[in-house]
Order: sequence, then structure tokens, then C-alpha cells
Amino acid sequence: MVSKIDHDSMNGPHGDREDEAEGLLAGDEQDQPDLSEDFKSQERKYSDKRVPSLLERLNSKLSFRRRSNWLPIYELQDRMHSSSPSQSPRHRKRPISSIVFSCCYITLAISGLAAILGVLLGYLTLKSSDTFWPEYEGANATNYPLDVTRDITPVPCHSHNDYWRRIPLFDALHAGCISVEADVWHYGSNLYVGHDIPSLTASRTIESLYINPLLALLAHQNPKTEFVEASGRGVFDTLPSQTLVLLVDFKTEGNGTWGAVMQHLAPLRERGYLSYWDGTNVIRRAITVVGTGNTPFTRVVENSTYRDIFFDAPLQLFSLKNSKDEAPVGEPNMEPYSPSNSYYASTSANLAIGIPWWGRYSEAQQEKIQDYMQGAQKAGLKARYWDTPGWPVGLRYYIWTLLVKMGVDVLNVDDLVGATSGVWGSWG
Repeated sequence: MVSKIDHDSMNGPHGDREDEAEGLLAGDEQDQPDLSEDFKSQERKYSDKRVPSLLERLNSKLSFRRRSNWLPIYELQDRMHSSSPSQSPRHRKRPISSIVFSCCYITLAISGLAAILGVLLGYLTLKSSDTFWPEYEGANATNYPLDVTRDITPVPCHSHNDYWRRIPLFDALHAGCISVEADVWHYGSNLYVGHDIPSLTASRTIESLYINPLLALLAHQNPKTEFVEASGRGVFDTLPSQTLVLLVDFKTEGNGTWGAVMQHLAPLRERGYLSYWDGTNVIRRAITVVGTGNTPFTRVVENSTYRDIFFDAPLQLFSLKNSKDEAPVGEPNMEPYSPSNSYYASTSANLAIGIPWWGRYSEAQQEKIQDYMQGAQKAGLKARYWDTPGWPVGLRYYIWTLLVKMGVDVLNVDDLVGATSGVWGSWG
């Protein structure tokens, strides 16, 4: 239906349209003198009521033409309101901005679909490549991936909060980390592993997540067959002499937790898998246990002839710039910590060094990092900074690169794949 416009509306500024419409009607009457029965009936319909306006007659005429496959009515109407046929809806070009937006929407839609497809394919690939991973559920697991370190090169990284991994211990080993962390809570006779009390469960104990898997892994690495009776080999196939650090973070009261930890380490101790101090030298074995958190240093050093739990010393005490009485560099600050009782020297990067404003450490901050590390290394300990920024990723990579360049002994990491893939820099 074409809306009716009163004849009076064609007067005034629209007089030109009336002249144009009259010309069209006059030309049509010359070309088509005999009107169809439909058009005549339409005129009789209007004549019975009132004289139709000029626009009504024109609309009726054009409606008939549309049914007779003549010029479409909307094109002719559009020509009445525009100076050129190119301005009609059929001929009007789309704005460039509309085309650009349409292309952007299509590109985003394709990118979204590609991302979803990539996630699905990645998940399927992960599942298909996990043939040697068991369905691991803590103490309920009966089969372990004993060849987890095949073709794995050990790298100096520490798996922070390792118990949060999809498969604790094994994910870190599969990435090549030489150090893992377990937070332990002493309740009754058990040591439960978790970040806080609400996260503790009966099946997640130090035995199920670490002690028993390590026993199985080391038995696999040290077979007794008709060909060989191997011993002294660590968990890494490619570097059997590399020790694995088990950093045990005491969360409950130190003295009570100490006795429980000593008891739970007995199976590893009995098989000769633990590094120890024999009163004169450190004998390095497959597993080196280091106590941190509420670990009581007095219990670590109470036995002067044998120790198999080492201490995580405070790194900030090893500053070379704080030497007293012009003594040899580092010596006043290294006491009472030494390789006989300690393995790591660690500290919070945010507390000891400060925030890397503008995404970079200042020269003074870098000097402090270097000072602490050199002091600990001179004392024979391994320097470790924890609580380093994990985000943004670019800042994290910058700090990792800086620490490795300065000679840090181990990187404290949460992103195992990011740390060991080498995309951020080089370990060399």
C-alpha cells in the first residue's frame, strides 16, 4: 500500500513535484489511451465518493503499472523526491564505514570460532598425549608414570605451590623443574598438603602426593635386573646426578611438625635417597629436603653428625655491603647458615627489593638483587627470590631474564610451561 498524501500538500515548495506528476500523467495518457478495466473500476470507485487527488490518481496508475511489470512504483516515487535516479535505495551505495564495520564483525566472528576450535583441538590433543598419565587422585592412585622424565632436560626452576598442579610432582618433573614445594599441616599423625586449612582433604597427604610417588620413580630409575643393579640415580633420565629439592613449608607449629616430617621421610631415608650431612661433608643424593616456613632452625642443627633436612636461610642477611669490622666479604652475615645446615637462601622480592615501578627495576634495585645473590653464593647457598610479579606477562619475563642474567640459582615460578619453554629468554 502507498500512503495517501493530500493534494494540498503538493502546493507551495512542492509545486515542482505536482508539475512533474502532471507531466507523467499526460505522457501516460498519450502512450496508453485505453485504460484497463482494473484502472477504470478504480476511477469509478473514487468517482462514487469524491474526486481523487492528483497523487491518488498517480498512485493508482502506478499500481497498475507494477502489476503489468512496468517501472516499479517505489522507483518512480523515489525519483519524485530526488534529483537523480542514482539516489534511489536500489542505486544508493553503502557508506565505506558500514563496509568496514561489517568486515570487522565478520573477522571477529571468524576469530572467535577459530579460538573456540583451537581450545577444543588443544584439549583433545592434551587428552590424546596423556596416555602415560594416570588418573591421579592422591592416595587412590595405584599406577604412576614412571617414565615421566624421558627426554626431559632439567632446568633450574622451582614449582611454587606445586600441590596446585593438575598432577602434583609429575607436572613439575615433566616440565623439567628441579625443585617442588609442599605446604604441610600436622594433624594427628598425618601431614596434609594444601595452601590453607579449608583446602585440606584426607587423600592429599605428603605420602600420597610426594613420598610414595618418589619411591616408585626412584625404584624405576634404579632397577635391579640380570643386567644391572643400579643405585644413586635421581629422577631425571637425562641427568641422573641431578638432585630434586623437596621444599617442605611447615604451616603448623614447628617442633611438632618437625617430628612428623622426620617420621614420614623414613622410607626415603632407609633406601638411601636423601642428601645428608655426615659431620664433615654434604653427601648429595636423589632427593634434597629443605625446610621453610615454621621450620625450627634449632632442630635442624641439633645433630652435629647427621642431618637430612636442610634450612631455607633468609637471603637478605647475606648482603655483602653489611660486612662488619672490615672482615672478609660475606663472612659475618653467613653465620650461622652454611652448606652444612642450609641449602637455599630465599626472600620475598617485593619486600627485599621493592616494586618494579614503570615495569623495570631501578639501578639501585638491581644492585641490591646482585648484592644478595653474590653474598649467598659466596656462603655456598643457592639464591632464590619468591613473590616476584607474575603479571603482566611482559613484566614477568623481564624479571626472569634479569635474574637469570645476574646468575640466580633457581627461578621461583607458577607458570611451568612459560618458564621452561624458553619463549621469554634463555637459561644460558
